[in-house]
Amino acid sequence: LFPKSAYVGYTATPFANIFIPPDDFNLFPKNFIKSIPPPSLYVGAEKIFGFEYSDDEDNTNLPIVNVIDDYLDFVPDRHKKDDSKPTGLPESLQTAIHCFILNCAMRALRGQAQEKNKHNSMLIHVSRWVSWNEEIKDLVDTLYYFYRNGIDQNDVKILNLFRETFEKDSENYDSYATVSEKILSSDKFRELDHKTQVHSWKDILPHLNKAVQKIEVRSIYGKSKSALDYKENEENGLFVIAV
Repeated sequence: LFPKSAYVGYTATPFANIFIPPDDFNLFPKNFIKSIPPPSLYVGAEKIFGFEYSDDEDNTNLPIVNVIDDYLDFVPDRHKKDDSKPTGLPESLQTAIHCFILNCAMRALRGQAQEKNKHNSMLIHVSRWVSWNEEIKDLVDTLYYFYRNGIDQNDVKILNLFRETFEKDSENYDSYATVSEKILSSDKFRELDHKTQVHSWKDILPHLNKAVQKIEVRSIYGKSKSALDYKENEENGLFVIAV
């Protein structure tokens, strides 16, 4: 309706919203999109994954990604909706659940959660089929309650599982202690979080039971009854493993 017009947009995902072909004869993207540099303390996909995976110890990725190979018997590539569902969880996913519970306890120790009612979330996303997600949710739920009861009852075997995850490295996994030491020894990463330090197991242990009691396991998809209702849980914080 006007002889001259202008469009100004501010977005985190410009490529999803602008569909001008990216060739040399158009405004897009060089003269059309202005990238605002992230702040120095921002941790996004590039710092976590980089542009491509590398085993190089000197790369610019945070040392927190573990490449796994024990999933094929759990959720095979290109699985179908009616294929046989898994009957147990792979070791890597069990370790990931240990890590999440430890993370909740560690944030409480550092004053970043519980006392301030911050949210804590873990995502498990391994299938696009609802029936698979429901089955996996039940498996995770069963294992989580086993861990929760063991921690609540001071079961020595269960506590040792978590202590090993906290302290012991394996072929495809670096422990919390090792990762913390790597971050603190890196000029690139030590300033990202001033609360990062190498804690001891005796410091973590008193916070473990309180952390594990708050966690829920939920199956989340378009028509599910569950929701990630963070706003409704602002007062106490939402602790959730979302499948």
